[in-house]
Amino acid sequence: MQKLDFPEKLIQTGKRETTDALLKRLKALHQKLGALEQDLTDVRSLDSIRKPLISQLILHHKDRGVKAYAACCLADLLRLYAPDAPYTGEELRDIFQFFSAQLITNLRASSFQIRPLQPSRPRSNEASQTQSNNQLITDVAYYTEYYYLIESLATIKSVILACDVPSGDELVTGFFNGFADIVRPDMSKNLVRHLVEILVAILEEASSIPSGIMDCIISQFLDHASESETPSFQLIVDVCNRSPEKLQRPILAHFSEIQLAHGRSPAPADFKVLSDSHDLLLSMYRYSPGLLLNIIPLLEENLRAADEVSLRQLTTKTLGAMFGERPIVGSGVTDIAKAYPTTWRAWLGRKVDKSLQVRLAWVEATRGILVNHPELHKSLEVELLDRIQDSDEKVRGTICKVIGSLDYETLLRRIDTQTLRAVGGRMSDKRSAVRAEASAALGNMWTTAYSDIEANDLEVVAHFGWIPEAMLHSWCRKDAPLELRLQIAATIKSSILPLPSKADDEQAWSDRLLLVAAVLDEQALKALDVLTGLRGYAKGSSPYRAFIAFCEDHNGGVIDENEQLVKARLDFVINVMARQLFVDADKAKKDMQSFAEANESRLYKLFKTCVDPQSDLPNITAVSAHFLSLIAKECAPMFKSHVAELLIVMNDKKNGKLAEVAVQAMAAICKADSECRPDDRRPVDCAIKMVMHGTPRQAKFAARFLAHCKQKNACSELINSIVQDLVNPDSEQILSYLRALAELALSVPSAFEERSDEIIRFVMEKVLLRKSTSSEDEAADEWVEEEELTVLDRAKLISMRVCTHRALGFAREENAVKIARPTFDLLLSILRNDGMVNENTGEGCHLRLRAALCMVKLANVKAFDKALSTADFEMIAFAVQDPCFHIRHYFLRKLGEVLPAQRLLPRWNMMPSLGAMDPETENLSMARSIMQSIVRACANFQAADRIDRTEMPLARLILALTHHPDSQWDHAGLKDTARFIELYLDCIATRENIGLLFHIANKLKTVKDAGDEITDYTNLYSLSELAQVIIKNRADFQHWTVTTYPGKIRLPRDIFHNLKDNQAALEESRKTYLSEETLLWAKSLGRRPNTVLGPSRRIMAASPPVKKRTKSAKSGPRKKRRSEESKEDDAGDSDSEEMESDDDEGQLQNTEEDAEVEEGEAVIGRGGRRGAKTLAKKAVAMKARKMKKAERAKDASQKDEGSDLTDLADE
Repeated sequence: MQKLDFPEKLIQTGKRETTDALLKRLKALHQKLGALEQDLTDVRSLDSIRKPLISQLILHHKDRGVKAYAACCLADLLRLYAPDAPYTGEELRDIFQFFSAQLITNLRASSFQIRPLQPSRPRSNEASQTQSNNQLITDVAYYTEYYYLIESLATIKSVILACDVPSGDELVTGFFNGFADIVRPDMSKNLVRHLVEILVAILEEASSIPSGIMDCIISQFLDHASESETPSFQLIVDVCNRSPEKLQRPILAHFSEIQLAHGRSPAPADFKVLSDSHDLLLSMYRYSPGLLLNIIPLLEENLRAADEVSLRQLTTKTLGAMFGERPIVGSGVTDIAKAYPTTWRAWLGRKVDKSLQVRLAWVEATRGILVNHPELHKSLEVELLDRIQDSDEKVRGTICKVIGSLDYETLLRRIDTQTLRAVGGRMSDKRSAVRAEASAALGNMWTTAYSDIEANDLEVVAHFGWIPEAMLHSWCRKDAPLELRLQIAATIKSSILPLPSKADDEQAWSDRLLLVAAVLDEQALKALDVLTGLRGYAKGSSPYRAFIAFCEDHNGGVIDENEQLVKARLDFVINVMARQLFVDADKAKKDMQSFAEANESRLYKLFKTCVDPQSDLPNITAVSAHFLSLIAKECAPMFKSHVAELLIVMNDKKNGKLAEVAVQAMAAICKADSECRPDDRRPVDCAIKMVMHGTPRQAKFAARFLAHCKQKNACSELINSIVQDLVNPDSEQILSYLRALAELALSVPSAFEERSDEIIRFVMEKVLLRKSTSSEDEAADEWVEEEELTVLDRAKLISMRVCTHRALGFAREENAVKIARPTFDLLLSILRNDGMVNENTGEGCHLRLRAALCMVKLANVKAFDKALSTADFEMIAFAVQDPCFHIRHYFLRKLGEVLPAQRLLPRWNMMPSLGAMDPETENLSMARSIMQSIVRACANFQAADRIDRTEMPLARLILALTHHPDSQWDHAGLKDTARFIELYLDCIATRENIGLLFHIANKLKTVKDAGDEITDYTNLYSLSELAQVIIKNRADFQHWTVTTYPGKIRLPRDIFHNLKDNQAALEESRKTYLSEETLLWAKSLGRRPNTVLGPSRRIMAASPPVKKRTKSAKSGPRKKRRSEESKEDDAGDSDSEEMESDDDEGQLQNTEEDAEVEEGEAVIGRGGRRGAKTLAKKAVAMKARKMKKAERAKDASQKDEGSDLTDLADE
């Protein structure tokens, strides 16, 4: 027999003990104990160390090494004494608690959270950032000893002693929770296997499973089933698959308890609990089916619960998913339908359940069974063929959808032709939804089988070749509704005969057309001929070409001659096309009318090419490719079938523009459809590289792609990398970083917020608050192209987006306005300072424009819109009158995009009227067009809402004019002010609402300005009277009657307060504030025809010259980009375009005095008088042109006075 040779005392007494000495003795003891064999050792020789090893001095020693070696020695003692332990129950409890603490505390991966740095304490978090959670487990101190301890517990199974000690349930539960906590991806397979062995031993030895262990197992299935690679989940799954018999009873008890408490006629909250339990059940079945052998009979019983529809529906769905799971090799259950035949038959019986929800759940579950269990498809197909005649349209449509979604091999090998034809027969269904599903299903079948049909595989041709003919037969039926024909036509265009993606695929498409024609009978061929429109072209009938021709004659409403005839022709062809080609005829009419009013010659040209029978296929394909570049942004799901190709193109290093378009398309696809998000890590790495080394636009779309990819930590990784590189604000790459951060702030605000303090500090201190070199340029306030700006100025523009998007990211939070307030203050400060962040910086036009556009974007959030004060709103509104043409133009374009949607508060609807005195024709025309679009958008609103959005803005306009910093109240000033009201009335006033408008203008004399502390409201009341005069004149000119408005209206409370009493209001209404002289000349106001200016064909036809600024030496190299790229940014973000300069200086004369008093030539607005001199020369030339125009108008009016038609009209 072997004996322990250890003469030293483990714990020395009588002198001061050192840790090194104790550690040295424990190491020696461990080596000697490890050399002893279990059954060949005299255990009496171990008595001298048995008690000292469990002394408090060792078990609670502060040194990790002492405790690690002590644990190994104790494990050896348990091995040598086995099967009897040399300790009492309490001592064993302490020992196993000691083991658990050593393993869990020391092997757990260190974790930490980086807190955002506080601006006032920039180094306060550095200590927390020095930790690392990337340490390998083998690098853990005393890893060898911990491994030895785990191996000993697993091989000797001494851990089973823990089941019988006092508080044993808590102890073994701690092992389960602790092992799930410490298991890591870098653990060796042997170590993980030892952990499994320990837990399995505990389960096998336990007389009953503690509730804590069940909670641990269930929580792993609940939390990590969707991420099956999680180490803790794999550990628990391995344990469950090793000991399923021990867990079957407690699992049954768990689900039975939930069903008993929540399963009988459940309320919504109870049903949610029950539904979650069934999701858990499916997760367990997917990974550990052996656990659920006792659950199946319970589910079968649920199918027969007559009065619980929700329970039957949920059980039908759950059992269907279980029947449809792929067989799991080695799980012990490969065919649940064969193992439980009565359950299978009971489930099949749910096809005729009296509840629609149950029948739908049954149909939806059949797909997985058809795909994964070929032995069951025959019996299931018979039932599906029977149910395709179900009385409810949802069941019929769902069956078509399920069969149409099957893969090619399943359709060919497991679905009979009879069943496929039954799906085709549903194209004649009386319900539109069923017809749509049937048509889509047939299109999918043809697409998947086409390659084999082309190869003349006779089996495939017999199985699928009938599809085009059946679809065309349904299309040409005399009783076929228009909706069915449109559905079939769409399927033929998308699946049967889709246009090739490349222009050089003409031959392949021609072969496809011939192949389709070859399987058609005579009736189907005639239908195809009619469907293509060729027969109509041969007869001279072409509604598409007629539509374009009439659109060109219409010219956006600017018609030179035969106006009534042109409009009648366009209306006629629109009505015919809407009635014959669209289900929703009214919507189609509006859309085609809008298309005609847009008057875009480029669209006309592309449309002609598409519908011209003389166009060859390559030409049509090229036109389609042009549209596809727009679809990448607007209709991303159409690219779903090209994801693989796009991912390849993303990595194209030679063609950066192509890679940019690819990542833009992928970002849109991933945002629209989560199923298309790639699982591979390589596209994520490629996108990160684009951000770190690519152009700003590449960075923007790459960041958007990362925001919607499956790798949840990708955005955090990118943000951390960017923050580390945010050093030099003058580096060209800083533009890409900021562009990516702006996108991430909007798309993934949670990830952005982790480092938001550092980012915002950099944006403010290093970018926005730095003085620009451009501020020293004498022409700093003149417009230059954005690519000509310095890097710092361009960075400032993007930084404003970063701040804006951060605010928008919190739009749904309760404290959104509080979070956005600093952004509001920043943007409004820039507007207030004429394009400067503060008095120490100097920037110009671009920052003013960007601030105004960002404020409009923020206003799309209702809470932000309401938070804008009246003074701040008016400051934004006066951007319409900015001295710079480009700011006015682009801001009006933004309003044209936003206001027709009517998402903003009603007060915004008066804003375009402030462009009435714009000297540029295109801006004035645009302002008028926006106002008219507002009227059209509000036409179908409820009366109160329509008045609030169309007529009531007149009161807001008048108040804004009284607040205008450049308003003057003399004769010339009032004459200028009248033009704003006239423009508003041009677009809003009608015979029906002229009385209401007069009532609103009159009522202004009964209120006071809510934001004005001055008690003198003379200016407000003067404009009220002026507006009343103009309205009366307009009514007189149009032969309208100004009737008394019968209803009651209330002026906006946010800007007006009532006077102190009714008597004061009556007195004010009786006073006259306009002088007799003013009233005399005011009689001519409002009497001009309501003309609509023609659209400008070239934006820059009359714009000021574009100043080319000399590049600063510090600005560094800059990349050029096309103006079209800015248009593809988020709506309204573009603030630069390629424009032609129009230098009229040679025609101008130096007569500034005349220019300042000329009507409308100097732009009134913030800095308008200051900008008047800049526009003076141009204004003089325009004055001369206007005088000539007035003379021609006078001659024309004299001719009209002698006209018989005029006399008749006057009568």
